[in-house]
Amino acid sequence: MNELILYTDGAFRWSWGPGIGPVADVSQTAERIMHVLRTVKA
Repeated sequence: MNELILYTDGAFRWSWGPGIGPVADVSQTAERIMHVLRTVKA
C-alpha cells in the first residue's frame, strides 16, 4: 500500500478523504491503520 495519511480539522484522514480517527486518540487511529494494512496484505 502506497498511501498518504493527512491531518486536517483535528483528525487523521486517508488521502482519498475518509477519516481514520481523531488526533486526540492516536491509539485508535493506529489500530485502524494497522487493520487496513493487514487487510491489504492478505
